[in-house]
Amino acid sequence: TEFTFNPVALGIKGADYWEEKYKRKTGQAPTTETTATDTVEQPST
Repeated sequence: TEFTFNPVALGIKGADYWEEKYKRKTGQAPTTETTATDTVEQPST
């Protein structure tokens, strides 16, 4: 499974490294708009 971390959608400011990584991975600037994504649940241990 492939995950993409979007700090802007989470309200995180000043995460320049992650914003640039998001741009490289998706070809788009991170925005606060969310797209339809599958919910991933992690089992508790």
